[in-house]
Amino acid sequence: MTPLEFLAAVLPSPGHGFYCAAELSTTKKEHKYAEDIEALDPAINKWHGADKDVYFALATFEKSGSRLADNAKFVKSLFIDMDGYESKKAAALALNAFLEKTGLAAHPVDSGFGRWHPLLLAAGQRSRHCLLETCCRELQASVQARRHAHRHDGDC
Repeated sequence: MTPLEFLAAVLPSPGHGFYCAAELSTTKKEHKYAEDIEALDPAINKWHGADKDVYFALATFEKSGSRLADNAKFVKSLFIDMDGYESKKAAALALNAFLEKTGLAAHPVDSGFGRWHPLLLAAGQRSRHCLLETCCRELQASVQARRHAHRHDGDC
């Protein structure tokens, strides 16, 4: 899978705002915005060729020039940290329960440093509010269930 194929898979489809790629490894922190993912390719290749870290925003934006949440228009996927579990297996079980409740799909990304960052993919792109509300509601329920289980561990 090429970088552009990956971006096309995880970002909202064309026609839904501006895409953003950035290099954040220098003090310049250069950002590029485009209405077409392919238009970001020259900047991505330039940064990558100069050994700079390349990042991309998961949302599309209403206006070019701002990655602020208020400017976000659509999201198709998001990353979550699965830190705080006793093991990756426990995190995977919690993630599977979450996915069943939300109808989302996930592609696990392991940083190799004991951190696990699943990439969640919605069944279709949604407004940023719809996807985030669904995830927040289910994450809150999951956290409450974990707290309840932790308080009652000694009761068995």
